[in-house]
Amino acid sequence: MSKRIDYAIWSICTIFLILAIVVVALFNGKNGQVNYKTYTVSSREETYYSGVVAPNQKQSVSDKPLQGETLTSTPMKNGEKVTKGQTLFTFNKDMSTQISSVNAEIQQLQSTNASLQSASSVNDTSSTSSVTGDSSDSSTIGAFVGDDSTSSDTSTPTTSSATDNSAEIVQNNAQITSDQNKLAELNQEANRTVTAPIAGTLIKETNGSYYVYGKPEVLGNINEYALTSIHNNDDVQVYKNNGKKMYGTITGIDKAPYNSSSSVSYYHFEVTADQNLTYGMHVQIKTSSKGYKIPSDAVHDDDYVYVLKNGKKKKTYLNLNKNGDFYYTHSGLKAGQKLVLD
Repeated sequence: MSKRIDYAIWSICTIFLILAIVVVALFNGKNGQVNYKTYTVSSREETYYSGVVAPNQKQSVSDKPLQGETLTSTPMKNGEKVTKGQTLFTFNKDMSTQISSVNAEIQQLQSTNASLQSASSVNDTSSTSSVTGDSSDSSTIGAFVGDDSTSSDTSTPTTSSATDNSAEIVQNNAQITSDQNKLAELNQEANRTVTAPIAGTLIKETNGSYYVYGKPEVLGNINEYALTSIHNNDDVQVYKNNGKKMYGTITGIDKAPYNSSSSVSYYHFEVTADQNLTYGMHVQIKTSSKGYKIPSDAVHDDDYVYVLKNGKKKKTYLNLNKNGDFYYTHSGLKAGQKLVLD
């Protein structure tokens, strides 16, 4: 009898144990406690580069007087906008003695030319009268008709004198032109001006030198290993130190490094922002995100993954791009989701 009781008790215990195992298994399955090896999706990978706002052009202009000069213009404001060719600085130099001397020479040459031209006119009139003569004077007619030597001796001196005057006038005119050019140079030296070589902003740097800065642009820094990740016309985001965001476009990438060591070289790239920035301002440049990073052992056939949800695998197709040992996607996943690994 006791054996039967013991057997019944043992049977009941065994049944309860089996039921407990089944319940626990069902409970674990229902609450997603499946022994899958998983990968948790992180936020999109984003890359930042440091940058500084610099002018796209920079031209030196000097407010320093040359020897004997005096600065006569009113100083311009630091940071003032200027146009190409605009006068920035004016200098004066006493050149009155040299200018008066050249003016006097020009006036003397002009007076001499006037006298020579007057003399040539008188000679021309005299020559014309001697050639036409008076038809009623028989002695004059005889002289022209009968005496060849008298005729040639009378005309030669007048012609020679006129020719000499013309040559001297031409020579004087050449000298007048030379003096006028010299006079223009003297006047320019006496009133020298410095103009803006480009349009932009007049900046006085800390060493006291003036420059005209061109349009501000962002100059980014990138090392040789990341150089292939950026391209001309790529859209980027630019962040000021106060967190304010603006948008921009990569407009140039240097072909040669600005800094190189034994292990790595650094290059500049230019970004044109959609808002005005202050020269010298430091910024952060964010390039386009690669997307969500996925390990290779979570990807099947290069186009789908298994997303674990409520303990069940869900096949999810993605538009994937492979970069090195990882895949990337911009859509179809969310940060925090779990992917089943092989």
